[in-house]
Amino acid sequence: MYYEEGLIVKKRTIKSPCGGKTEQKLQWFNSIYVDTELVIHVICFEEIHYDAKGEVLKRADGNDKHFKTEWLSSVLITDRNCFDLMEVARMRADQEDLHNTLKNRGFAEKHEYAYSNPTAWIMWKLLMFVAFWIFELFSFTRGAREGKGQFLSWHDFAGELFAELSQIPIERLLLAPSLQKESLQFRMEFP
Repeated sequence: MYYEEGLIVKKRTIKSPCGGKTEQKLQWFNSIYVDTELVIHVICFEEIHYDAKGEVLKRADGNDKHFKTEWLSSVLITDRNCFDLMEVARMRADQEDLHNTLKNRGFAEKHEYAYSNPTAWIMWKLLMFVAFWIFELFSFTRGAREGKGQFLSWHDFAGELFAELSQIPIERLLLAPSLQKESLQFRMEFP
């Protein structure tokens, strides 16, 4: 732990099994008064990923694999709890990533649904998550990869698939010979 530009700084390095490493740096300051009775604390986080040669890894878009963000906390930040608070804050970011993925892949995910009926919102979220994970598993099958082809995005392929499935009567789907067997086994074939 040391001070940099008036902020408390703590660093750690995480070694990866492939020989690379991830360097994490936390800076924080406490007791920012927002109101007479409201005090917040700020965590600044930076993470850089390196390969086995010590070079910064690149993302698919060619940019450095570098993550930088800030979070507000109601808990006083110390050198003992700073990385624990960072892990909790990153869980929220993972949830946001999932919501953005659902929204961008056409699962009609919206945040404002919760305001009218929280119970309906929870059920809608569960249905969306189930549909998302089923589609994720489906995307690993040979039939899905061949049906999608190399020119369609998964979003467009799902839209076309839905359009075709919505034209088939549900009775025909439920009475399909493959679903009439006593026991069904679904097997995944990974490339």
